[in-house]
Amino acid sequence: MDSHLEYVYKQYVESSDGSSDREEYFDETTIMRAILEDAERAEEHVLNFKGSAKVHRVLNCNRAHGHLTLVDDYFAPDTLFADHFRRRFRMRKTVFDRLYHGVRSYDDYYIPKKDAVGMIGFSGYKKCTAAIWMLAYGTAADSSDENLRMCESTCRDAMVRFATAVVEVFGPQYLR
Repeated sequence: MDSHLEYVYKQYVESSDGSSDREEYFDETTIMRAILEDAERAEEHVLNFKGSAKVHRVLNCNRAHGHLTLVDDYFAPDTLFADHFRRRFRMRKTVFDRLYHGVRSYDDYYIPKKDAVGMIGFSGYKKCTAAIWMLAYGTAADSSDENLRMCESTCRDAMVRFATAVVEVFGPQYLR
């Protein structure tokens, strides 16, 4: 990981200070843009060996590009599908934002972190979107491959953690 990407990671991911909603959209977008630029530079210097086992095939799901597409389509201030948010998510955007921030404050799984290889994982918006789409449409975990570019196990984990966090954060006090 180069110094610019480490700076962006330390600046935005490790030091989340509870900033406003609008700033969080831009913070995660800034992170994902930096990752995308870094990945494009790294593609020029790719080795032929792509995994620990020679028969293992590594798929480049292009996490950063998927996040940027999702944010541009639904969450940016000038979204492409602003009128279609409620139909696509089966809720208002304000409800999604409240759920997202509640879940994110409860479980740090929804905050992007580096994995063992040094790559930053999926964004919280993608994980919450996968969970909500699975709950809203009753689809399987592997149906998010094409739309969100997330694997089945990540979607399943995101949905279980999302449901647990929603019950813990919004559960008993709202049932009275």
